[in-house]
Amino acid sequence: MNMVHWFNCVVFDLLGDLAFGESFHALEERKYHPWMVTIMATMQLTSWFMCMNTFPGLSQTFFAVMNLIPAVGKTMKTHIAFNEKKVSARLEKVTDRKDFLRYGVPSETYVPTLTAIVTSSHKTKR
Repeated sequence: MNMVHWFNCVVFDLLGDLAFGESFHALEERKYHPWMVTIMATMQLTSWFMCMNTFPGLSQTFFAVMNLIPAVGKTMKTHIAFNEKKVSARLEKVTDRKDFLRYGVPSETYVPTLTAIVTSSHKTKR
């Protein structure tokens, strides 16, 4: 059993349940949810961008080059759209569940906050 894969699935399913009121079923299906794959790809780009950001002028050049690659733009748009879709679906649910939306997440920051929570689950990848 690949423990890294298993742990990623557990954490992602747990955070999905707490953030959006539903699991991503990655553990049950024994495979990464498509959003997990997108997050992993996005995190690699983010790491590169953070490194480039330490050198004046290099981050703008890196960002401009990345925007020329269609797959990068598509990955980011997919990531953002899925975030918004999941938050909207959760907000439409009427529930007494005690999850992240019921405790301390201001309504104007639902999308960025829940995105950060779920995305941070993949900092455990290595």
